[in-house]
Amino acid sequence: MGSRTAFAVAAVLLGASALAAGIQVSAGCTVYTEDPKRNNGQIDGSGDQVCSGADFWLQRIKVSVQQQRFGPIWDTKSSTGWTAWRPAAIVSRTISWLCSLVSGNQNYRIVTDAEFMDIHGQTYTAPGVYSQNYLRTTCP
Repeated sequence: MGSRTAFAVAAVLLGASALAAGIQVSAGCTVYTEDPKRNNGQIDGSGDQVCSGADFWLQRIKVSVQQQRFGPIWDTKSSTGWTAWRPAAIVSRTISWLCSLVSGNQNYRIVTDAEFMDIHGQTYTAPGVYSQNYLRTTCP
């Protein structure tokens, strides 16, 4: 398995939102994004969200392939769209993008967006959890 980036949703988002609402919530999620890989003419990657806690209810994710345009500007080349809301402890999604649609030597990354909902109906979001490393490759 390649390198993965982890982001703890509970520590960053859950605490602030729950305290602002005056609700003590016992739930948290960690979002993982795998580094992109070149597979023949495709850029492949995956993302996962792992949730737990007494107040955890539903979760969903989407995974995208992005290409660096210039500097800090990234262009989404393909996205899986959101999974359905699921009560599972782990939700995973993979993506493959046919990189022969462009040419040149470019940087690519995988991005996972994730959300979960607690039993009170409050939704928490982890936008843009990026792969730890970029893939520099020439397409086609």
